[in-house]
Amino acid sequence: MKKKIFLIAGGSGGHFFPALSLYKSDEKKLFDYFFLVDDRVEKLAKNNSCKFENVLTPKFTGSIRQIITNFFGIILSIIKTMYLFIKTRPNLVIGFGGYTSIFPIVLAKILGIKTLIHEQNAILGKANRFLSKFGTIVAVTFKKTKFSPINSKFTGIPIRKKINIKKTTKKKILLIVGGSQGATVFADVVPEILKFFDKKFKKEILIIQQVRNEDYDKLKKRYEELGINCILKKFFKNIYKKISISDVVMTRCGSSTLAELQLFTKFAILFPLPSSMDDHQKMNAKEFKKKNECLIVNEKNIDYSYIAKVLQNKFFEKKKLVNKNLKPYNNSLLDLIKKIVS
Repeated sequence: MKKKIFLIAGGSGGHFFPALSLYKSDEKKLFDYFFLVDDRVEKLAKNNSCKFENVLTPKFTGSIRQIITNFFGIILSIIKTMYLFIKTRPNLVIGFGGYTSIFPIVLAKILGIKTLIHEQNAILGKANRFLSKFGTIVAVTFKKTKFSPINSKFTGIPIRKKINIKKTTKKKILLIVGGSQGATVFADVVPEILKFFDKKFKKEILIIQQVRNEDYDKLKKRYEELGINCILKKFFKNIYKKISISDVVMTRCGSSTLAELQLFTKFAILFPLPSSMDDHQKMNAKEFKKKNECLIVNEKNIDYSYIAKVLQNKFFEKKKLVNKNLKPYNNSLLDLIKKIVS
């Protein structure tokens, strides 16, 4: 019988996708995986055919009435999680950060179930900082992760196997992905940058961009006025395929995205999210720059003409990018899991 592993992956795609990549990277399916999620990522779990249960906890925010309701929601979540743990008796429970991982990891420790937490960012998040004090094994994406325990395991971040997709256009592709907290910023910023492009270059590029519904019509019109071809979508299901065919990528600095940029050796223009917890996106970007070619931009002080110049140079230079990391694909988290449950 296969050993059971529970993956705690609620809150956001930033927590869910590394868990999903771990699951998919185990091509031999050595273990039986089960996801614990919340409302915010339940759709992602369904779309990826994961076995899951929505049990994770709501926040203590809002009105007094909401706080009381959420309190009972938390109690119910704890009961459901404990029932699942006692019923299935997993061999390992892995938390991927965020406050939603706290109760399941603590419950697992109380029940004597082995636990592991994975930190995706260059600074240990508050939930993982708290959980690291309970004797839980800590795995980190970056060697120099701020606030990580001295005995942390450097595993990198789980990412899918590299698949090269054949490019079907001669145009230079600029891929722009921002997520819910970046798409609107890029909808404003990118047209301002492209205004500084030479006219002949505008005809030679293709924009593939993630946009919010409310920005679609405005952005489509602006690109038409600039004479630039574009493909605009709210969500790209297989974003790694788009990364594979792109020439330059403009993005926020989530660690999963950065890992895939490193895997495919892409030049990136990075816009760290200013409101990210503990400013972790800026730290992610700085760590990424140590091993990869990129431009880090402060969105509060943007030099549009300079970025346009960098873009044009990268689009049309003949020099091939070289990744300074000798091991761009690091999936030693799966190796660590094998050791823990063996």
